[in-house]
Amino acid sequence: MSEMKPIANFAFGNEGETAHIWGLGDRPLPWFAPEMLPALFERELVFEQLDVAGGQPEWGGEKLGWNFTGPQGALRVELTPFRIALQQCYHDSFGLYPAEPFHAAPATKHPERLFASDGVALFAPPGRIGLRRDRHLNVTLTVDGENVLQQRCLLDLFRHQIAGSPEANARGQLLGPKVQCARLTIDTATRHQRMIGWGGITGVATYRQMTPEARQAWWRLITENNLLIQREYPTGQRLNEAADNWEDPDVVMPHYYGDNHPNGETTCFAYNEAIQRLGGQVWFEFWNMPRWVGEDLVDPDDTTRTPVDPDAYARAMVAYCHASVRATGSPPQMVGVQNEICQHPDVVARMIPALRHALDEAGFQAVRIHMGNASTVAAGVRRFIPAHQRSDEAWAMIDYAAVNMYDGVRIYHDLDAFRPTIQSFREGTADKPMLSPELSINAEELQHPGYAVAVAAAQLIHDNLTIADAAAVCWCWTLLDVEQPSYGWTRSLCVPDWSDGGRAVPSSRLMRVFCAWARYVREGMCRVEVNTGDLDLLATGFVDDQQRRTLVVINRSTMPRRIDLGEWSNLPRWERTDANHANVPAALSDGHLPLPPGAIMTGTDLVPGRLPANFDIP
Repeated sequence: MSEMKPIANFAFGNEGETAHIWGLGDRPLPWFAPEMLPALFERELVFEQLDVAGGQPEWGGEKLGWNFTGPQGALRVELTPFRIALQQCYHDSFGLYPAEPFHAAPATKHPERLFASDGVALFAPPGRIGLRRDRHLNVTLTVDGENVLQQRCLLDLFRHQIAGSPEANARGQLLGPKVQCARLTIDTATRHQRMIGWGGITGVATYRQMTPEARQAWWRLITENNLLIQREYPTGQRLNEAADNWEDPDVVMPHYYGDNHPNGETTCFAYNEAIQRLGGQVWFEFWNMPRWVGEDLVDPDDTTRTPVDPDAYARAMVAYCHASVRATGSPPQMVGVQNEICQHPDVVARMIPALRHALDEAGFQAVRIHMGNASTVAAGVRRFIPAHQRSDEAWAMIDYAAVNMYDGVRIYHDLDAFRPTIQSFREGTADKPMLSPELSINAEELQHPGYAVAVAAAQLIHDNLTIADAAAVCWCWTLLDVEQPSYGWTRSLCVPDWSDGGRAVPSSRLMRVFCAWARYVREGMCRVEVNTGDLDLLATGFVDDQQRRTLVVINRSTMPRRIDLGEWSNLPRWERTDANHANVPAALSDGHLPLPPGAIMTGTDLVPGRLPANFDIP
């Protein structure tokens, strides 16, 4: 445990009040800790008295609980004779009752099901017990300073209390870590990437179903939060050879997201035109190729597939650009070689020149090309970089490197271990500026709406900016309609609320974390060098040509920080993001930045984006 300080004195049992609690009878009142817990924390109970034997000198007989609670469930530390246990329960669904609750009475008056339970033997009453919730998505139980139990825990835990059996008694102090001081050093002369922006895929099939009021609210939301990159997944395999069914609702491709209706691969050029009117960008690429272009072919000896015809591929890509110009007046700003699929290197070496030449001949010289984005960084290093660099001519025609990062999701509990993989990709593409086209959480074990997962995502965003030097970062979806809610929690920043005309609402805590950067890191800003001198403080700074600044700082430790910002302490606007706050106004304290564990603070000279008056909503 860290160096600790007293937070409060506690007393339970004969040192406290007893009352008749409806439904439970005469019981000692629980002791409620006078605080809301930060997202990450360390707390310790130091016992001056611990008696769970009804006043008998020997230890044993009853139980004492130290209970941590939040909106989805609870974590309980339970002391019983010669044993201490750590338990997680979920209580946020009627489905957690027994299968036939009306025939078999539930054990509790609320839905609840035990999710995880571990215990160890104790041979004497402990003098102190502690609980640590860390950035590795773990909770660790300590007894007299030694780690005894650890569990993976995704629950948000906001409050805690001491409760137990009538015969149990306890008195002592609650401790928490002392504030640690730190200082940021910001070198504005050292410049890194120039930013393009933030965004993702708006599910336009969902957008089309919104009421006019909900659409208006959506455009205010994405303008305020600067989510102005629209990635395009068109009809893909179902594009006809005439290339004139981009917006046809009958050829929308669904995704694997449970029972969702087809709300995936389609286009709405009116939506794209509005994005471009606001100064945003449209990025276009195929996933699966149209059938008349060819099939995905990795093994050249596979005779069951027809290889992609580079000329047909280029014709389909340019057809999209022409359709975009007819509908919006502009082509997309960026096209990708192919999403998450890498054709055989010999085919890739022909696809890229065919695409560049076809774009130029059609008058689309300003349309940039990013390399095919692998689904994982490891695959990008192993297959995509060699395939794209097979031909020097082809590689020279690539404007941006790009990769998705779904292998990072698999080690969210230890993202520091993922950094060398990101570094390897960056070193392999260092002559190209970098895009991060698709972040998301598709690991089954992380399908959770809580802030613990979101703050891990914050580190991956930070590493995209500082290790990959990403000039643009996109979540997979900005708006997605799903039936099973976990796909919304993790794949999309927002989901529609159909009880309110489809008005978009944040799907989970991911929206607030993503927007800790997106709101105030604008196109044209350059990332500058920020040194923290503290491995648990992650900071990114940005400056534009008018010397306007934005600073984002994450405290990923379990200890609060008080940070000296030097000259950047005069930033006029601050916002706080954590488990309980969604990008809300905040302030410095005596010129220093107070940063609780797990919190993110954003300081800036900028103001939130604003939808222009009388903006024509498509």
